[in-house]
Parts: sequence; C-alpha cells; structure tokens
Amino acid sequence: MDLPLEGDTDDRVPPSSQRRTLRDRPMVLIGERHEWMARSLASVIAPRGYDIFHAFTADDILQETRQRMPDVIVLGAKLPGRDCVEICRDLRRIAEIGPVTPIVVLTSLQVSQAERLEFLEAGAWDCISFPEQVPELLVKVQTFAQAKATAERGLREGLLDPETGLYNLRGLLRRARDESAEAWRYSTPLACVTLSPDPESEQRLLEDQDMELKLVRRVSETLRSEMRSSDVLARLGRLHFGVLAPSTDGVGASIFARRLIEVFDMMLESDPLIPDHPIVFQAGCYGVQDIRKEGLDAEKMVRRANTALKRARTEGPGRRVEPYREDRLAS
Repeated sequence: MDLPLEGDTDDRVPPSSQRRTLRDRPMVLIGERHEWMARSLASVIAPRGYDIFHAFTADDILQETRQRMPDVIVLGAKLPGRDCVEICRDLRRIAEIGPVTPIVVLTSLQVSQAERLEFLEAGAWDCISFPEQVPELLVKVQTFAQAKATAERGLREGLLDPETGLYNLRGLLRRARDESAEAWRYSTPLACVTLSPDPESEQRLLEDQDMELKLVRRVSETLRSEMRSSDVLARLGRLHFGVLAPSTDGVGASIFARRLIEVFDMMLESDPLIPDHPIVFQAGCYGVQDIRKEGLDAEKMVRRANTALKRARTEGPGRRVEPYREDRLAS
C-alpha cells in the first residue's frame, strides 16, 4: 500500500495517443440503425460545434471507429448484427479507443438498474433516454468530449491510468501541485481521500482477474458519476483509488470520505462480486483549512491520506474511515 515514487510509474503511452490526428472540431460517431434517428441526433449535436459521421451496423461502427478515432461515440441500444453490450465490449478492445473514449448508449424506453449496470460494465460511460433527455445528452457530449481531450493529453504526458482513464499517481501529484498552489494563493481549504478494499477482500479480488476488472470499472464509473467536476480522481494502484477535493477542510474530508464509502456500499449491495463475502471499502483522509498556514506541499497531503488508509487497514474492516492525525502515528 506504499505509494511509489513518481519515477516508478508506467511511462508507456497507448497507441491512441500516439496516432491522434489533429482536427479543429470534436468528432462524434452516431451508431444507429435508423437513418431518420441518426439524422435527428445529428441535427441537435452538430450545431454545438461537432463533426458528425454515421454508422448503421455493428461492423460499420467498429470499422469507422478504427479509421476516424471519434471523440465521443453515441450508440442506439438496438443495432443489427450484434447486441449493443457486445459492441461496447468490442469497442473497448480497440487500441485506438481504450477506456478514454466516451460511449453513450441511447434508449427509447426506461432501462432497469440491472440493464444500466450491464451497459456500464461493458464500457459505456452513460445510458440516456432519447428524445426525452436531449438537453442532458448535449451536456454529456460536451463534457465527455472535453474529458477525452484532457485524457489524451494526460496519456501523452504519462499522467493517466490506461485502464480507467483516471489520473495515475503521477497525474494526481501533478494536479495536486496545481490545486495546492491555488489553495496557497487564496488561503482556501484542500483535502485528499484515498480508498481501497479491506485486505482480505483485496487479496481475493487480485486472485481473480475478471472480478478485479469488474470492480475497477464499477469504481471508476461511480467516481465519475458521483464526484464534483472540480474533484481530481485517480487510480493509485490496482485496487487503490484517490480523490483530491478542493475547497474541503479536515472535517469536510471525513464527511466526504464517509459519503464515498456509502456510495461504494450501495454500488456493491446488489452484486457483492465475492460470494458470501461482502467487499468492504476503507478510506484514509486528510484536509486543511489553510494550506499556506500548514506549510504543506501536494505530495505530503497525498501521503498523509495514504498513511491514514494504511492505519485503517491495519485495524481491520470495522475501521471504515480514518482521518490522518499526528498523535496516532506513535500509538
């Protein structure tokens, strides 16, 4: 559970970031079997500043994706030739797409929670009802396109985890330096929370690659959907995650950590992954009201949150949230 040094992180860059072609406008692929539906979608998305292209079958979607490398993929839930869940999985296997290209699935009917989870686990970023949720779709396309651009820049610079698109440790520390400089300038609060499953659950998950990948996908999707846009999300290890929370002090960090734990508990309630063994997430947290007054740097904040998490894991799964405190280090 020790955080590695910055030089220990993986500098490999996926092919997608090496082969990215320059273009003036973000590109959206619409995969929809009905031409009238594809045109309807294009008519609301294109005026927002996007280049649009269409694909009407599963094979066309995969071929066009490899050739054009879209910034956002919008898929109809019913496509000829292949189930949409399978298409999402196939898209995620394409090196040019990986985890950082947003996929939005559109449905004409209300989907159940189980169906939505199936899409998310297959690699979709969201599932939206069309045409009822057109304003939400437009906001999501804009937000996701911006996230894709940031992700590609981060991958080129070796700042992102290639499996989830979240920041890696190096990326978190880079962003932490930026956020701490801002907090130092304006004397504002800053906090960090790190999380992982309890040691027994972690050991079992690491022995089963499919279960590990399933949990990682669920956690990364939950973090994206539940956290504020200002929060910095990171995967610090195989099952170790971190969140940097601007404008959050020490008390707020504890509240923030408990809310994250509750969200993860709810996420795992319907599918515990490990039979007869609930996965218990634990968190360590550290926050300050005035980073300038404390005289801290970004790396120290992250390491203090991780030190608190290590203590929680040592004391057992009953210790769900552990704030960092100097007086507990010697005890």
